[in-house]
Amino acid sequence: MNADVWQMPPRPADAIRQYGEAADAMAADPSAFSLDPGTLNQRLAERDSGPLPDGLARMAIAAHTEGRLNPLGRRTIGAMLMALARGRQRQATYLQDQPGIAQRPIRRPVFIVGGWRTGTTLLHRLLAHVAGLRAPRYWELSNPFAANEADPEKRSKLVGRAQAMHDFQYSLNPTKQIVHPSGADLPEECVVAMGKDGLNWALTATAWMPSYAAWLQDQDFTGSYQRHREILQIIQGETPQRWLLKAPAHSGELAALLKVYPDAHIIHLHRDVVETVTSGASLFAVFHATYSDHIDAEAIGTYQLETLALWFQRAMAARNDAPATANIVDVSYKDLVAAPLATARGILAAVDHDCTDTDQAGMTDYLASNQQHKILRHAYSPAQFGLDPGMVREKFVDYSRRFGV
Repeated sequence: MNADVWQMPPRPADAIRQYGEAADAMAADPSAFSLDPGTLNQRLAERDSGPLPDGLARMAIAAHTEGRLNPLGRRTIGAMLMALARGRQRQATYLQDQPGIAQRPIRRPVFIVGGWRTGTTLLHRLLAHVAGLRAPRYWELSNPFAANEADPEKRSKLVGRAQAMHDFQYSLNPTKQIVHPSGADLPEECVVAMGKDGLNWALTATAWMPSYAAWLQDQDFTGSYQRHREILQIIQGETPQRWLLKAPAHSGELAALLKVYPDAHIIHLHRDVVETVTSGASLFAVFHATYSDHIDAEAIGTYQLETLALWFQRAMAARNDAPATANIVDVSYKDLVAAPLATARGILAAVDHDCTDTDQAGMTDYLASNQQHKILRHAYSPAQFGLDPGMVREKFVDYSRRFGV
C-alpha cells in the first residue's frame, strides 16, 4: 500500500454490518437497487409523480456507470434522485396553490462563497449569531414545506428525523464529521434545497460522476436560482428577513445567482490555492468513500484542480459584469482564522448590517465552543492526490494575482 496516496478510512463494525445487509438485499432483489432512469421513472409513476428531469437522469446514469457504488450507495442515491424529482413536482404544486408566496420580498441577501474548504462554514455559522441575519437550517432546507410548522411537538419530530439522517451518515463514515460537522438544526449550505432540476454542483460530492460534472459546465443555472428564491420565499413565511446564505457551489455560477439576486451582498473567501484544491480533494474523497469502496484519489485531485479553475475563472468574469446594485466583499481565509471576530465585524460593516454587543457576545460564545479541529484535525497533502503545488499555482496565476493568495 502506497502511503503517499490517500487511503480510505477504516469502516466501523456497525457500518460493515449495514453495508453487508445492503449487499444481501441487493442479491435477493437487484431491481430494487437499479439506477436505470426508466426503472426510477416507473417507481415515480407508481407514486403519482412525474419523471426525472434530464439532469437527474444524467446523474443516475453517471452514478451507475462511473460511481463504482457499493449496494448501500446504489440504494441511497436512487432514493435521493426520486426524492429530488418528487420535490420538484411538490414545489411547483405548492406555489400554484399559494400564488401569494411569489410576492414575498427577498431583499439584500448575503451569500458567502469561495472554493471548497475556504472557511465558508465557519463564517456562516459565526454570522448566524447576529440578529437580523437568517441562516437556514438543514432540516428546513431538506423539507421547506414544513419549515413554518408552529406545533412544537411536530417541529421537534421534523428536526429529529433530519438529525437521524446525519447520525446514519456519520455511523457509516465517521470521518465526514471531521471534514464537515453538520446537524439538523445547524446553519447549512442553501444548495441543500437545490438540484430538483438536476442542476447542483454540490451533488458531485456524492459520488464520482465526471460525465455529469462535464454536463453541468454547459448548463444555464438561472432557472435553478429562481427555484432557489422560491424556496426562501416558502421558508421565510410572511415576515421579510435578511437571508444569510452560503455554499462553495455558488462560486461557479455567480452570473446566474446575480441575475436572480441583483442586490445580493457577496462575501467572497480566498485561501491559498494549493490548500484549497488539496483540501477540496480530501473532502470529495471522504464523501465518495461513503458509497464506494474504490476511490481513485489522483482522479479526484485532477477533478478538483480543473473544476475549481473553471469556477474561479467564471467567478472573476461574473464579478467584472456584476450589476451596480450588488456588493462584493473579499475576505482572506487567513484573516478569518486568525481574527474571526474582527473579520466578522468588518464584514458586517461592509454589508451595512449592525453588530451589537449582544451579537458580539453570541459570536464569542460560538467560537469558544467550536474551536477549529476540536474533534480531530482534517489532515491531507497534495501528494496524496497526485497534485504538484507548482502546477496548481500555475493553473490559478490570474486568480492568485487578483486576490493576493
